[in-house]
Amino acid sequence: MSLRAKMAGIDVLLAVENDKHAAATYASNHPEPQLFIDDIRNFPPYQND
Repeated sequence: MSLRAKMAGIDVLLAVENDKHAAATYASNHPEPQLFIDDIRNFPPYQND
């Protein structure tokens, strides 16, 4: 999905992956985005201060 987003001109800043092996592969192929390796339900909420 990130590759298609990049091809469409979208800057991918963050990715979420729960599986550590899949996350390692993703990080190898896409080193630019910050990678959150955990269940998305554990992602901290955004706070606009």
